[in-house]
Amino acid sequence: MNAITAVQNFSLTMNRNFKAFQEQVYMAWTNKEGKSMGINVMALSRVK
Repeated sequence: MNAITAVQNFSLTMNRNFKAFQEQVYMAWTNKEGKSMGINVMALSRVK
């Protein structure tokens, strides 16, 4: 496996980990504050 492939695989993994992390944050927010807050958090994270 060459360097480019390694970097692509790494960024794919990071992307998946970040999405999973976002989902966990979203779930925590929805459970704690109710649906509207969770949706606001997701909307904000999309803007960035």
